[in-house]
Amino acid sequence: MILYILFYIYYFIYIILYILFYIYYFIYIILYILFYIYYFIYIFNSSNASVKSYNSIFPIQSG
Repeated sequence: MILYILFYIYYFIYIILYILFYIYYFIYIILYILFYIYYFIYIFNSSNASVKSYNSIFPIQSG
């Protein structure tokens, strides 16, 4: 009977850890997606800025 109770406690802890792991994994995926969106926006903006600065340094090649 005691082993049965211990088994249930163990199972309950296992389920809690499993749920926490899934919550952590979900948050990690959301942060990863947001980081990629931010990274692509940053690259896009920096590439535009570098093109503008390049055109201002070498105005002959623009147009």
